[in-house]
Amino acid sequence: MIVTTLSKGAYYDQISKEANIIETSNPSLVIQYSLGQSYDGVISDPFMMLVPPTEQLLDAYTFSTPASGFTSNFASVVIRTSALDTVLLDGLKPDPALFKPIGDGAFHGAQIPITPGSHSISANAKIGLYVYGFGSYDSYGY
Repeated sequence: MIVTTLSKGAYYDQISKEANIIETSNPSLVIQYSLGQSYDGVISDPFMMLVPPTEQLLDAYTFSTPASGFTSNFASVVIRTSALDTVLLDGLKPDPALFKPIGDGAFHGAQIPITPGSHSISANAKIGLYVYGFGSYDSYGY
């Protein structure tokens, strides 16, 4: 566990290859970057997305990828472990093997490949949903 104390207006930067739990005692803004081809070898540009606090999560979403131009699209899903078996993506249960524990195991997360177009996800608990994709020297994330 990393503990960092920040002053007002300060920031903390960390590169991580695994899911993390971020807790704050004051309001904060969390941003996630995909660093792009010079860092991880994926032939794409970098992107930046905001990570909403748990208070803003919902138990159901309708979301979409661009219709074309991106060869890989993903839905990253974070949910309390106790509600893991209630997740439905486009009406079907995602492969449970995709979900891995985060931190102490109270949450699980998965990077789920998705097809271009509109999708829906729901569960019996709040879901963290992060959608992103990569194309040839292009990317998006939200």
